[in-house]
Amino acid sequence: MSKKNLSLLEILIDDISFINWAKNQNQNDVAFWNNWIEKHPNKIETVFNAKAIVLGIQFEKTLISESKIERELSHILAQIEPEKK
Repeated sequence: MSKKNLSLLEILIDDISFINWAKNQNQNDVAFWNNWIEKHPNKIETVFNAKAIVLGIQFEKTLISESKIERELSHILAQIEPEKK
């Protein structure tokens, strides 16, 4: 698919420079995008929607032991298909 068929939102979330701006990781990219936003105020909603997508929702990761996973899976499977006596 050519870039001309993509929406601005799709282009932004795939652009490494934009991602750096969203994550405040590269001062050159931050300066570029801040300047771009000033020159394109009519795109601000799309820019901040793209930023929200790039940043996503931050979840706290919890590690679960393999034994607990196996135990819970066995319990669930037993409820779905009880053993025939």
